[in-house]
Amino acid sequence: MHCHFIRAGVVGKHIYYHADCVRAGKSLSVWTVQAKQPVDIIFSATISFARDNTGERKALRHQSLPSPSVWASRPPSELREDTDSRLLSATSQKDSGHVVESVRVPRTLCDEDTPSTTRLWQWIRACSVQSNIIGGGLEMTDGSRAAHLAALAYISDHYFIGTVPRIHRAGRFIGASSILQIKQSIDASTSLGKKKLQLFQKLSNEELEDNAGPGRSTANSHAGVTNTVEMMVTLNHTIFFHNPKDIRADDWLLVEAETPWAGDDRGVVIQRIWTSDKVLVATCVQEGIIRLQQDEAVPKSKM
Repeated sequence: MHCHFIRAGVVGKHIYYHADCVRAGKSLSVWTVQAKQPVDIIFSATISFARDNTGERKALRHQSLPSPSVWASRPPSELREDTDSRLLSATSQKDSGHVVESVRVPRTLCDEDTPSTTRLWQWIRACSVQSNIIGGGLEMTDGSRAAHLAALAYISDHYFIGTVPRIHRAGRFIGASSILQIKQSIDASTSLGKKKLQLFQKLSNEELEDNAGPGRSTANSHAGVTNTVEMMVTLNHTIFFHNPKDIRADDWLLVEAETPWAGDDRGVVIQRIWTSDKVLVATCVQEGIIRLQQDEAVPKSKM
């Protein structure tokens, strides 16, 4: 599935989807999908479908395996068991309304050298896989393979293009003063405001730990940050699904992310996703815009 995000969508407006079958072969079919709001195209995708020939034909087979040291960390909990909220990343806290649980593998276990050879890891799963979409000959019921594939596609975007600034230890906040200013702007007199303040504190603490590096104090980690992200947005997102029968999005998945290149205000990230049984179920590629706050005025491009 090759996706392009063309324009920003507008919350509250209807999205109209148009799908065309480009090719319908015996073993492969190709469809294009456009999302419009209401007439401007905001998203387009080319999606390929392959017939399941597992076990029917002789074929070449292999797959990559996760790092043994990272695999030794094991899933944070058993299937359908609750996860210790202290382990969850800031963007997947149970009281934040998010539908995924993410536990970062400590960077002390990650392969870190140069930005292009660094690998970051996380365990991730959907809180539940539910759907009542029925139409066009496709029935997506709770727990169906189609529902798990859709959930995996959603999961694949979690901490994806953000891998680039994380590897460079680039901050989302200018410094301690910026964090304090944001906290003061939140109305903590309401229950919703208190929840927002708690979640933001967890998010900023998480970044402090990332910027500090393994085994270092977080006290002055913002002081050493020379790059601050001003804008970050996804341009395109590609997912290659493997072994769809083995995909259970509500079971723990191990995700590896690396970035082979960044430059010209853009970055590319490659992601691999394994099941808890070490089955490779997806390889993903994402490109995005990553613009840094400039120390002084820089002429803007006219493109």
